[in-house]
Amino acid sequence: MNKKIKLTQIEDDHKFEYIDGVEVPFELPAIIVRDVIPIPNNDFRIEIGRDFSINALKYAEKTKFPYVVILPQKIFALEDPEIVDIAEYGVLARIVASVKILNSSIYKVKFRLLKRIKTTFISKKDNFFNVKYIPVATELSDDIKKEEALIKLVMEQITSNTSQFLFISENNLLEQIQSGIDTEKIADLITFALKIDEKEKYKYLQEKNLNNRLFYILQDIHKKIDIIELENKINEEVKRSIDENQKEFYLREKIRAIQNELGDRAKKEEEIETLRSQIKNSKMPVNIKEKALQEKLLTLKKLD
Repeated sequence: MNKKIKLTQIEDDHKFEYIDGVEVPFELPAIIVRDVIPIPNNDFRIEIGRDFSINALKYAEKTKFPYVVILPQKIFALEDPEIVDIAEYGVLARIVASVKILNSSIYKVKFRLLKRIKTTFISKKDNFFNVKYIPVATELSDDIKKEEALIKLVMEQITSNTSQFLFISENNLLEQIQSGIDTEKIADLITFALKIDEKEKYKYLQEKNLNNRLFYILQDIHKKIDIIELENKINEEVKRSIDENQKEFYLREKIRAIQNELGDRAKKEEEIETLRSQIKNSKMPVNIKEKALQEKLLTLKKLD
């Protein structure tokens, strides 16, 4: 009876929510990540090696709530972030599996990313970060036609060249997207896999409005297209420049070879004339002169 009254009191104070029939409190240990932005409705596999995140993981696994909050760092390069270095928005996640790598202090962990959250208070206790948070509900637009138009445009771009825009995991992402799931999940799956600077994905985490998220996806896809077109243009210019340089080099070498050939012939002609003059001016008999001249000319031709 006391337990029931206590739970009712907690619920009135909004200290927990039910997820899959489990009471999940609005205060949880936090896993701090870098080099990646977590996006809901995705499976998330990472390696955890920093003490404060390992401690948060162990604490969560000891409780009856296998849930944590995952928060990105504002500056990815920081090894030991302070509270001010942690982003305000993150995700609520369920721990699916964790295993310690043999002969290492690193843990490989799989999470299921559930929903967006906004932190209201972050503290550090027992060598890990602890957060109080509120769920961030997705705002659906009354303009259904606009949503349909946006998702249609997104899907056309994605399906036209999936590997150009998305990182494809071992699961067939395109099949998931086309399997009839709702628009919010489609947007989150695409966002998580988008081939853009990871820091650019934070806007998707803090944006409540679904149509705005879809619009961001289109913007990022078109930026990617512009970059690809520019890269192709630069590559063509480089190739053309190389081809022209190679052509010029070939022509220069050809001219040099011709000049060398002409120079060698001129030199031999000069040698022949010198030899002819020497034999002619010698005191040898005429028949000997003719024979010597023929022999020398034959020798020079063989050397040519």
